[in-house]
Amino acid sequence: MCYQEEKDIQELVTYMIHSFIQVLPKMPQNGTFSEEELDILKQFIEESEENAELSKSVEVILQGKKYNDEFIDLIASCAFLAIEHSYQFLNCLKLTMLMDLENEISTTWSACFWVHDPEWFEKHCILLEEAFPEKVRLRMDLYIVWCMKYKQYSIIERLSAHYPEKMKEALMKNEKQDVVQFLKVIKKGNPKFYETIKDSFEIEYQRKLVHELVKNCGTGKELLEQYLLGEAKADVLYPFLKEWREHAWSVMAGTWQTMDLLKKLPDKQVLRRIAVFTGLILYTSFFSFDMGCLVSRSKVGITYEDKQVLEELISIFAEEEIPFLYQLELFGQLREIGSYEYKFGAEKKDKFFKNYRKLMKDNQDWKDAAAIGAKEANPQGRCFCIRILHQFGQEYKDVLLDCAKDSSKQVKQLLKPLYEEHKEWESEIKAMLSSKKAQEREIAVQVLTTWGAEQYSQELLTAMEKEKSKKVKEYLKSALHTIKSIQISEST
Repeated sequence: MCYQEEKDIQELVTYMIHSFIQVLPKMPQNGTFSEEELDILKQFIEESEENAELSKSVEVILQGKKYNDEFIDLIASCAFLAIEHSYQFLNCLKLTMLMDLENEISTTWSACFWVHDPEWFEKHCILLEEAFPEKVRLRMDLYIVWCMKYKQYSIIERLSAHYPEKMKEALMKNEKQDVVQFLKVIKKGNPKFYETIKDSFEIEYQRKLVHELVKNCGTGKELLEQYLLGEAKADVLYPFLKEWREHAWSVMAGTWQTMDLLKKLPDKQVLRRIAVFTGLILYTSFFSFDMGCLVSRSKVGITYEDKQVLEELISIFAEEEIPFLYQLELFGQLREIGSYEYKFGAEKKDKFFKNYRKLMKDNQDWKDAAAIGAKEANPQGRCFCIRILHQFGQEYKDVLLDCAKDSSKQVKQLLKPLYEEHKEWESEIKAMLSSKKAQEREIAVQVLTTWGAEQYSQELLTAMEKEKSKKVKEYLKSALHTIKSIQISEST
């Protein structure tokens, strides 16, 4: 480097340091620096020896104030970029780090990181670390957390050998990054430390993530946390299902990052219990995105109509001793509605139902539960149970006919074509015309009309004379009109 270049650089250094000092009075957002305090700060920047520690007087001046982030960012980025040319820039960085303590020093470090490319930061960060004031050095866990956020693996590997306990603190503070990846880095940088913490840390970290996962659950969240950690049975959740179902989206809001972190931990038991919990509250998004991670040999794009996924899910419910009625409500929700993100077409609905039926066909307890669920489950669950019972024909004829009392539009739409398939149930369908339940009379008129209203003209006329329901009367009028039209057509 020639003399003129050195002179130019020195002039630029002098100008930058002077500019930083000129900015100092503007940096506090609350309070001000006195003239005496400004002189002390100026003296520290300009006259301190290389590697000088901050004096107590400088620390006292800086404490108790809130500082302008934009000025911290400006001074830190420019000082770090010029760090090779004068130790005075390190002194500036020492001041910004202390000013930045309230923000956990992230503004200063991020300014240094973004002012150039990652290679520049990695090359010069040791100079920065050597300049850490004592107060910052005591908070190395904050720096490690920051390194995790920006995926500075080589720095973490190096620091793990020198600050193992701070490394553990940082891992526990981390809420959004892949801790499993960082454990691999720590293993490389400090194998002995890794061996001492890996098992206890994973358990502790898993507990922290579960605690975060249940934070929106309100009443019962402590019991839910115990269940997810394997410290309680699933039946402790049942008293709270009604409330959790009503607010399922709120309960699970903002949990996707926590779920992703849990998926990366070696222990999958918590995820299996999360599958149960989300199934119980009918939060079906889990089965669109997360169920595949519990299936061995899982493939990209695996979805819950896949037989392998269904088999695993049934196995999980059996292992956790979940009553069939709750299971049927979930499978009904998945089959009839799908999830918000993943809707079935008719072909996949059929595939889902056929795969499920094949897996369960020899289970008598399942069939008995379906017979109860056809009347007691939620609307989607009732539909699903009716579909199951229909596969066994005459065995559940009485249960299926009794479902005609159901007032759900969804159930009625399912029952009508189902009854129409069974002309051998004609006497039972005709008997419904005299039922006290309007729902039964309504579906009877519809089915008889489909079979051929003219064949049942007398029954329909008799029913019309007695009918009080306006809605059923409309169906009867339509059926009788059809009969009259046929008779007129035949007479001409």
